[in-house]
Amino acid sequence: WPLNFRHESWETFPECAITSNEAGKREALTRLCADFQIPAERVMAIGDSRNDLPMLRWAGTGVAMGNAPSEVRDSIRYVTGTNDEDGVAEAMERFALSRTLRGEKKPA
Repeated sequence: WPLNFRHESWETFPECAITSNEAGKREALTRLCADFQIPAERVMAIGDSRNDLPMLRWAGTGVAMGNAPSEVRDSIRYVTGTNDEDGVAEAMERFALSRTLRGEKKPA
């Protein structure tokens, strides 16, 4: 299998990822959504790492966490709070729950 190797250093720990060129979060979401006939426009994805960029760009609503590297935050339209600031809950309230409360269909 063709493999990708990525090594990054963070403030508190090093990160190493070895993945197949055919495997990734975007590819997994693409397949899952195809199986359930959910268009990308109806998907919200939240991420905080460089390896999340393809998924965030693919989703109809991509949300970068506030603690994501600047490369990620600068590439994505919506940026939420950090992990410590309940950024995921903030994004869910803004993009998913608010639509439900207004009677709109929830995004996938």
